[in-house]
Amino acid sequence: MSTKGIRKKKIDPASFNLVWSKLEEVNFWSLEERYDHMVTTLPDGTQGTTVVYDLPQKWITAADGDRQKRVLDYFGAPKELTELETLIDTVADTSVWIQNKK
Repeated sequence: MSTKGIRKKKIDPASFNLVWSKLEEVNFWSLEERYDHMVTTLPDGTQGTTVVYDLPQKWITAADGDRQKRVLDYFGAPKELTELETLIDTVADTSVWIQNKK
């Protein structure tokens, strides 16, 4: 990805409602604040931690009245969070910020 930094974009009310519905569906307010490692159970029953480096960070911030939450997806996020990220990318047409270099 060649684009760095914070990008913002306004979306129409119908798209916002779609994103907000998905946010509630995935129970965003109950998600962990960070997904940056994965804990797995090894064959011998012990737990191991997988950590990776050099991946893009994806942050989602939502606010509703007095509530505000920010969630980082770096590695090991649940499928529902990645579905929310994809929906946000789709309605905001974030592909215009990404340039594929060959």
